[in-house]
Amino acid sequence: KAIHLCVFHSVTASLLLLRNDGVSAIQHLESWRRAAHTYKLWLHEVDALVSLAATHYERGACAEAAALVEEGRRLTAGSSMVSEYLELTMIGAVVSEALKRDDQARTYLEEVFARGLPLFWAIFLTPNNVPAKVCALALKRCIAVAAAIEMIKRYRLRAPSPDAIDWPWPMRIRTLGEFAVQEVGEPLRGGRKLQRKPLELCKALIAFGCANVDTQRIAEAVWPELDGDSAMAAFHAALLRLRKLLKHDGLLQLQEGKLSLDLSRAWVDMLAIEHIFIALESLPEMTDAGAAAASLLELYRGDFLSGEEEKPWILPTRERLRRRFLSCVGLVGDRLETQQDWAVAIGLYERALAASNLSEDMYRRLMRCHIAKGHHAEAIETYRRCRELLSVVLSIKPSAETDALYQQIRQTA
Repeated sequence: KAIHLCVFHSVTASLLLLRNDGVSAIQHLESWRRAAHTYKLWLHEVDALVSLAATHYERGACAEAAALVEEGRRLTAGSSMVSEYLELTMIGAVVSEALKRDDQARTYLEEVFARGLPLFWAIFLTPNNVPAKVCALALKRCIAVAAAIEMIKRYRLRAPSPDAIDWPWPMRIRTLGEFAVQEVGEPLRGGRKLQRKPLELCKALIAFGCANVDTQRIAEAVWPELDGDSAMAAFHAALLRLRKLLKHDGLLQLQEGKLSLDLSRAWVDMLAIEHIFIALESLPEMTDAGAAAASLLELYRGDFLSGEEEKPWILPTRERLRRRFLSCVGLVGDRLETQQDWAVAIGLYERALAASNLSEDMYRRLMRCHIAKGHHAEAIETYRRCRELLSVVLSIKPSAETDALYQQIRQTA
């Protein structure tokens, strides 16, 4: 009867988690844990602790998750519950990272890989994609890199997020700035000069979102000079050549008239930076503005397909990404200025102006940073650059706010 009670709470909690009812699931997990403790069912108690820690972590209650990890590790340390101990250690690593406990995260990571690769059951049973997150964290921190990569390959782990830039992606595609495709770290090579239309098909697929893109839409964008049937024939011929060029079977998936890129095997910088945009826009406060600035600068190397002609299907994506980039630069820049990290802020604003050289807001931000560093000549030069570009391109003068800042600089210079 005791075991039946534990199984009831365990299964009920799992079903509730599938329905995204985390509050009710935690209640059943706590009941499972209490019943197991009362009847001295130690394996059940530890499994309940693992599930509770993972669920609290997934819901953002990292302090609670950390306490459960420590309790579970005390119960299993030196016992035969090796898989459970490793499960808790992996959860502890990602929880410590979320809590900014860097030394603790490093200790957990080193322990995970101390005896080589974790056991299969520790990987299979650890919930919420934690093993993949552990590998991504190990690669980011350069801890047991070879073991982390071997673990990814052996257990076919999927990257935990599109911005996992250190992940061993079979294929990497850059679209911000110059277009480039890399296969396992090497530039894409063809037997002869790379054909233009297959690569243009790839660019259009990415511009339209990478997944479940209507093939008719791609055909009309890439072959606007052809009628419907001819455009579709050209599409299928180019798709065949693109598949041969990319070499990975199944990387391009065509189902019911929809084309998708397999994002478990292909990293796309556009998707990676959009993931960062979402994270920055949703954070109530930013704790590490320097790291956020570095991520933006690493990924946004230029406008979307900046080396391409201004084709109608490129422009909407280019403008959308540029606007979001500038918005996030503003968010990160505000934090950097509050922290008086002027050098990093200046580099960020300069990159933003390279992407959009008519943004008065960015010129004012850059001027304020130069003033704060006592670089009045650079601040004045920034104003003059702003005034000249606005006059030449838009035939307008700087705003009253920008002029007022300029007058302030002249008075204090």
